[in-house]
Amino acid sequence: AQEKEKLAQEKVKLVQEKEKLVREKVKLVQEKNQLTMEKNELRAMNNRLSEEKKILENKITAQQHPTITINVGQNAPYCPPGWQLHMSSCYQRSSSTSNWDCASQDCARKESHLVILNDEDEEKLE
Repeated sequence: AQEKEKLAQEKVKLVQEKEKLVREKVKLVQEKNQLTMEKNELRAMNNRLSEEKKILENKITAQQHPTITINVGQNAPYCPPGWQLHMSSCYQRSSSTSNWDCASQDCARKESHLVILNDEDEEKLE
């Protein structure tokens, strides 16, 4: 009977220990889930910041390397003084370097358009 009582007490002790371990497991699973959510949020934030970084890098590149060639008009029979004819279009190379917005505004004042150079021949115009 004493052995039986001793085993019963040991069983109660083991059951209590098991319940404690189950509670700890539940708590750890909840913490893991919370960390997983935080990790996913950080990944999404990292993706957004990476996209913003690319946009800003592109803007910086555009400002550091502006196109300075100006196209007055297509199919022009002649070009104004200081302009050069190339493949039916007139071009004027700016004497100054500026960012895209300022160069575009300068072109608008001259009733022309800022262009992107499409081939090596256009790049060689002087």
